[in-house]
Amino acid sequence: MKEHSRNDKNVCKESFRALESLLIKEAADASFAAINANKYGFYSPRTELRTGRLYYLAEPMLVRFAEKEGKSHADSSYLDLLPYLEISFVKHDKPCKLPSLGHGWNGVNEARVCICVKFKNGFLFSHETIRKMAKFVPRAPLIRHYVNFYRYMTGVTGEDVQNMKKTLLTQFPEPEDVQQKFHLDTKKFQKEDDAVVVEMFLSDLNDLSKIIEILRSEWKHSSLWESILAMCEPRPRVEQAKMKFVNLQLALKRAQFLLQFETEFGDMTSEFLENFGIFMT
Repeated sequence: MKEHSRNDKNVCKESFRALESLLIKEAADASFAAINANKYGFYSPRTELRTGRLYYLAEPMLVRFAEKEGKSHADSSYLDLLPYLEISFVKHDKPCKLPSLGHGWNGVNEARVCICVKFKNGFLFSHETIRKMAKFVPRAPLIRHYVNFYRYMTGVTGEDVQNMKKTLLTQFPEPEDVQQKFHLDTKKFQKEDDAVVVEMFLSDLNDLSKIIEILRSEWKHSSLWESILAMCEPRPRVEQAKMKFVNLQLALKRAQFLLQFETEFGDMTSEFLENFGIFMT
């Protein structure tokens, strides 16, 4: 913190101690259930070799693998596999609110800094979410590169966008399975205004829980698209010539995924909503 005034340095040091004390108390449970559900996830205190880490997400597949080993808590071997964030302070022209020792989150110190939230390996944010976060962040995030949210997870680069598939076909293994053929609007794969964010900034540490909630929300959205891609990975056992399938129009939107299909009763629409499940109309 070379650029900080002496007073700001002292305030930051005290606030670091206060923050760590609060997180050790409120995010001490290393169970996978707590990592996914607790307001602040799980906090692993700083050591001589690294800063403190806040773990906020454990993917279901990893959790199931751990459960097969009889583990319900994340030990060091599993923590190495989980996404986390680190917190530091960087100089800013306006003061931000920081916790003070003995007064919890509501005890306010002020310093001309902003809170830097650094992500392990970066984090994929949709353009819509970045716009929403602009309401409470003091400066623009540090972006590694701009991408297309949905194309990014397929591995198709911008130069190859024209080769992006217009349909995806599930690969359920049994001969009697009815496959699902997803028809995609390839225009959704062209725009590159989503971003892989390395660092983002806060002016109030009370917004930290809000950021964690947003991270989990973004992950749920990307996970649904990832699940569709996984179902459509080619498998040699499926003989496409004898295959039965149903045609589905898939509309990719940040708020929801829309599936439209024909039935004997007319056209039907399914909405996959992040927080409220599936609705049929």
